[in-house]
Amino acid sequence: MIATDGPRFGSVHDGATQIEQTDGVDATTPVLSDVLRIEADGEDEYVLVVGVINNPGIDDVAGVNGSQLTPGDPYYDAGTYDGDWTGEVVLSEGAANLLEVSVDDSVSVAGNESFAVTETAETSGDSIGNVPTAVVQLSELQTLTGADTDDQADQFVVKTDSPAVQDDLEAIYPQSEVLSRGEMTASETVDADLPLALSGTAFIVAISIGTLFVVTTTGLEIVADRRQLATMSAIGISSRSQIQLVGVQTIVTTVLGGIIGGLSGLASIWLVNTIAVRVLTTEPIAFAHPLFIVYGVVVALIIGVLSLPALLFIARRITGGVPT
Repeated sequence: MIATDGPRFGSVHDGATQIEQTDGVDATTPVLSDVLRIEADGEDEYVLVVGVINNPGIDDVAGVNGSQLTPGDPYYDAGTYDGDWTGEVVLSEGAANLLEVSVDDSVSVAGNESFAVTETAETSGDSIGNVPTAVVQLSELQTLTGADTDDQADQFVVKTDSPAVQDDLEAIYPQSEVLSRGEMTASETVDADLPLALSGTAFIVAISIGTLFVVTTTGLEIVADRRQLATMSAIGISSRSQIQLVGVQTIVTTVLGGIIGGLSGLASIWLVNTIAVRVLTTEPIAFAHPLFIVYGVVVALIIGVLSLPALLFIARRITGGVPT
């Protein structure tokens, strides 16, 4: 796999020919991808559209098998972009279900109505989650997106069993990065740890901000209630009892806040998933579990416990000078 972020490769058809002529390379295809609007029978959805050249031996691209496309990218026609327009589209099952289309149905891709569904295919393990995906001829997608200028693509997929070709591939596009499937898997594994790291960071931030918020608001409330505390002392309630009352109120308040926050979070996730399924995708984009409420209560309880020393200190200072 050769890929870059941001800048695209140029002269990719010639580059693919040069790569195929490299010793040890079995097959290759440039890959161009973009999120485009596809319309069919009144259905109008955004779909990840991937442009490839159908070369025998290339595995699924973006999890969709494009073997039903006409081989050789005929519209490119040696760089004229004036060859035979195929209008072929292979849709993932998710995209087909989202658009409610089947084989031979006409679709409009980015406003071009000359496309028809060639096949609907199950997505493989290399698919990009549950993102609805369409595979088309590279040159035709280039024409739709303006990438036909300089014959551009995002990356190359290369089939080879020889690790020795890496240097040869890097020489074709010197500023590119060559990754094997194993390295791609390792990179994806590292990326998969990112949500865990983010959730851990969110946990720490939530406790820090929550503790500061509880200490500030409850501390101000204690100070504002100094007359009430004085009255309690006057009727015989000891400072110790008043401090214990502050502690109990703090814990109960934070736990109730955790329960309310957990329920609100579940409701928000349900709402986001409902909107996403109707507007963007075929599957929920956020995972919710009833244990989310337990998580909220635990976090709130930790915040309450961490807030207690400062709040008890404030309460002791206020009640300490009052006769008990």
